[in-house]
Amino acid sequence: MLALSANQPAVPGKNDTAGLIFAKTWVMLDPSSEKAKRRSQERYGRSPFINSYIEFVENGMAKELMPDPFFYPHEPDVEAEAEPFSYFSRSHRKGGGLRKRRDNDPVSVKGCRAEVDMDYTGIDIQTIPRSSPQDCCRACRLRNKLSWPASCSVAVLSAEWDDPPSACWIKGSSAYTGIRGVKKEGVIAFFPDEES
Repeated sequence: MLALSANQPAVPGKNDTAGLIFAKTWVMLDPSSEKAKRRSQERYGRSPFINSYIEFVENGMAKELMPDPFFYPHEPDVEAEAEPFSYFSRSHRKGGGLRKRRDNDPVSVKGCRAEVDMDYTGIDIQTIPRSSPQDCCRACRLRNKLSWPASCSVAVLSAEWDDPPSACWIKGSSAYTGIRGVKKEGVIAFFPDEES
């Protein structure tokens, strides 16, 4: 094991001034940087994990944490600028007002059966950041169309307030694990139609 001197960064490729970590083609947010702390403080109170993370930073222990692989330096931090809003409306990106989801909002996506507020565990095959319900369903159907046997059992669209927001998680199952549903507010699960 190599010991690092006091003037060496804890993580290779770390850019101390910007709080970013560069690893080949990835750009990740350094968990011990001020930028990461500010980003988390904007979400303070929404999750016990974020509250614990802020305590880690303030106590100097954040260097031990994993960098945030879902940080995109060239995209605005829209999830920190707004309250949770509807999955069906991207109006905040068009300059319109925000709309919260109502319990009776219909979820109708051609080619998939949707389940609102249900998350499914399984083997994560692929993650597609910043997806719409239509894109998430389409990605699952396309994956099944191009592979044999079908590899997408369910596609789960994360909530707008999750990190990363509106990410489509393509999930598969195996003979050993299967998939299991868990109630989670703000999430939509898409099951591809059999004929798709």
